[in-house]
Amino acid sequence: MAFSQATTVSQSLKQTDLVYFCVKENIKGNLYTVVLEFNYQSFHIVKYKDGTKIKNFSFIEIKKVQTDGVDIVVQFNNEPPSSLKTYCEDDCVNIYTILLTIINNIGEIMNRTTDKIVKSCLDAKPKLCYRMVDVTQKKFRSSKKSLNMKSIKKKKDGMVNGKKTNFIVLTEKHLILFSDREETVPLYLFPRVCTKVIKKSDSDFGIVCKDAKGTFSCTDCDIRDLWIDAVEADIIDDDDELNQVEINLRTLYETTFDHDNEEHVLFLRRLWDASDLGKDNDSEETYEFAIKSDRWKILGFQRDDPISDLRATGLLGLQNLVYFAEQYHKLFMQMARNQEQSSDMEYPFCTAGINISFLLIKLLELEVEDDWFPNFQTHPLFFHHSSAWQELYGISFRLFDQKWNQMKVGYLGFQKVIDNVQETLAGLLSKPNVLGVPAIFDMLGIFLEDLKAFKGENPKLVRYNSYKITRNLSKKNYNLEKRKHPLCNNNNND
Repeated sequence: MAFSQATTVSQSLKQTDLVYFCVKENIKGNLYTVVLEFNYQSFHIVKYKDGTKIKNFSFIEIKKVQTDGVDIVVQFNNEPPSSLKTYCEDDCVNIYTILLTIINNIGEIMNRTTDKIVKSCLDAKPKLCYRMVDVTQKKFRSSKKSLNMKSIKKKKDGMVNGKKTNFIVLTEKHLILFSDREETVPLYLFPRVCTKVIKKSDSDFGIVCKDAKGTFSCTDCDIRDLWIDAVEADIIDDDDELNQVEINLRTLYETTFDHDNEEHVLFLRRLWDASDLGKDNDSEETYEFAIKSDRWKILGFQRDDPISDLRATGLLGLQNLVYFAEQYHKLFMQMARNQEQSSDMEYPFCTAGINISFLLIKLLELEVEDDWFPNFQTHPLFFHHSSAWQELYGISFRLFDQKWNQMKVGYLGFQKVIDNVQETLAGLLSKPNVLGVPAIFDMLGIFLEDLKAFKGENPKLVRYNSYKITRNLSKKNYNLEKRKHPLCNNNNND
C-alpha cells in the first residue's frame, strides 16, 4: 500500500496502555481463573475475577519471579508468593518476560521512562482482530464448577454474582470473552493454540480450552459461520502481513494531506494524470498540474482545491481514487464522463467516490479508535487478495453507479443511494457462500462483469499480485496460493 510508514513504539496504533492475560491462580489450595491487567503507564498490575477487581499492585512491589515454563511464581512485597498456571507456553513466556523486564528496569519506573517495559508489553499485545461476534451465553464453566443461569447465586441486592459472556473477540493470539461490547476488562482470554470451537446446532457453538468449557448462541448464522471459519483458519504465518495492512489503512485514514509533502503531492498528481485532467478532449488545450485548479471540478470535486473534500477520509480516500483510476482506467473515465452534464440527474463523481470510501470505513469500523485490542475487523476478504481494500472500493463504487442509474432519484436523493449501497454491502460482507468465501467476492463477476473491457492500456498501471485462499475441507485449514488476479489482462505487457 502507498505511504507505508515504519512505526515505533510511540507511533503505533492508538491503543490504551494495557495488556491482559488469563491464568489459574492457586489461592489457599484452590485454582481460580484470574485475569491479569498490566498497565504500563500507571505502573500497576490489577487482578480481576469474573470481571471484578480483587487485587492491585504497583510494579515497584514486584520483587521476584520464577518459572518452569508452565507455572509462574511471583513474589510481591508483604504478600505470600502467587502461583500462576498459564494456559499455554506463549502466555507463560510473555508474562514472565514482562515481569522480569519490570524487575530489571525498575529505574525506568522511578524516572517515569518506560521504553523497555513498554516494548515488552507491546510485544505481547494482540495486533489483529479477525472477527467479533455478539452471543448469548447458555452455560459456561471455567473449571470444575459449572456457571449457568440456573445455578448462579444472587446477592442480597438482587445482583447476579457472576457475569455472562455476551461478546467474543478473536485475535491472532486469543479468544477474548467480554460481558458486553462496551466492557474493556475481559472475563477470559483463551489462547488460540489450545482452544477448540465446535458447531453444536444451527445457532449454538461450543468453546473448549483445557478445563474451561462453554456453550453460546448466535442468532445470525452467517456471522457465526464466518467467525468459526476465522477460528479454524490456519493463517498464523500471515499475521505480520495482515497487521501491516491494518496499520497502513489506519495510517492513511488518519493522515491529512500536506501541501509541503512531496509524496502526497505526487500521489495527487497521479490522480490528475490518470484522469486525463491535463488535456481538453474538445479543444486539445493542455493544462499543467496544480493542486488548486478549476479542472478538479470537472472530475466531480466540489471546489477547485480537492484537498478540502478529502478531509473526511484522509489520504485513504485519495488512494482509493488513484487505484481505481489507474487499475480500471476506462471504467473510471466512463463513469466520470457520464457525470459531466451538470444536471440534477448526475452526481459529483469524486465527491461520490469519497463518500464510498467513508462508507467502507464505517462498515469495517476503521474509524473506531482502538482499545487495548484492535477494533478493526480483518475481514476474510483480506485473506483473498493483497489489494482487497482497493478492490472492494472498486466494487462498491461500481455498485453505487449502477444503483444511481436504476433509482433515478437525482441529486437530492444522493443519500438514499448511499444508504441503499451501504445496506447491500453490509449484507454481502457478513454472508459467506457455500465454500466459506465472502459473498462480496462474487460481486466481481456481477457488478464488474465488464471490467476486462474497461481495463485500458494505461502506461502508468501498477501491477498487483493477489492471493487466493483455498480451503481443504477435510483438514479444515486454509492455504494461501499466490496467483494473478483473474480480472488482470494477461496480454498486457505494462
